[in-house]
Amino acid sequence: MAKQQNPPRPVHQPTTRKGEEMPREEGKEPGRHDIGTTGAGRPTGKSTPRDASGIVSKGAIDPQSPYLPPA
Repeated sequence: MAKQQNPPRPVHQPTTRKGEEMPREEGKEPGRHDIGTTGAGRPTGKSTPRDASGIVSKGAIDPQSPYLPPA
């Protein structure tokens, strides 16, 4: 009877992470926060100008003006 050999090790090592793995490992992106869940149990959240621009904003000139993220 022939001696059984171990299978070869994989050549390719995956390095691309899934989108849902990043917040679990690194935390939320700056400018995003959770506010609750929908009826289906999906998380809901809000974003600040930091999320849209990538810079820390001092806020709106007029506090009564709404936040309108870029389209």
